[in-house]
Amino acid sequence: MSNQLELRSTFRFSEGVNTISLPSENRTFETAFHAEKSKTVESSPSLLKKNSFAVATSISQAFYSNLGSDAKSSIASYSSKKFSSLVNKSFSSSKEFLSLKNIADKLVGFDFQQDSSYQEEVKSKFCIKKGSHAGHVILHIPAFVPQNDLNVPKGATNFKVFARLISVSDFEKSGDDYHALNRKQHGQFADFETTMQPVLRITTQPITSQLRIENKEFSPAGMSSIFVVGVKYFSYKDKKFNNLPESTKMCVMGVY
Repeated sequence: MSNQLELRSTFRFSEGVNTISLPSENRTFETAFHAEKSKTVESSPSLLKKNSFAVATSISQAFYSNLGSDAKSSIASYSSKKFSSLVNKSFSSSKEFLSLKNIADKLVGFDFQQDSSYQEEVKSKFCIKKGSHAGHVILHIPAFVPQNDLNVPKGATNFKVFARLISVSDFEKSGDDYHALNRKQHGQFADFETTMQPVLRITTQPITSQLRIENKEFSPAGMSSIFVVGVKYFSYKDKKFNNLPESTKMCVMGVY
């Protein structure tokens, strides 16, 4: 559950994904979280995998199944296989320990669309900072002008910025198999979404939010998390907002 909090203090940040420098007079953040065990995670209680490709597939399944219904409806059909392949190729077969944290440079910037990319469509640079552990991220959305900083699709009248933090277990080799080091967090997530925003040539208010994976058995040990940011568009007609899934843009902004 999330309630939007707008901070009007001046933030110091540099372009791109960077550390946020926060004014000392205001360190209160909105917390947005939603944790739930994924129903599509592998049924094996220990998540044993025979090889790195099986691990990559399990990670991809846990990741994609928890992106949210709106986001999943906009993803190109080949995307999950492409993600699995990228993860598998990045894992060396000689490694005894498999963790997304170790291949973060390969995953950051991964785009989910085929015809256009997030980086080309969203000019406003959002700032991300890792929180106290791998299941905690701080997102700052600076003020921007929608009509100038977004490549607004035809027919769109409104938009929302959204984010997901999804955790996956690290894996360690034991004999011929890999076993999950933190299977209880495999597929847990936290999410955030702004309120409906109009597409205008007027500057938005800056927003800062925390995403934190929280559950009774949470432990950041033996896990990594993937942070996704996106923009989805809506058309207002007949007193109703209609989602335009083919226009959604999103990409991986961080791996922790």
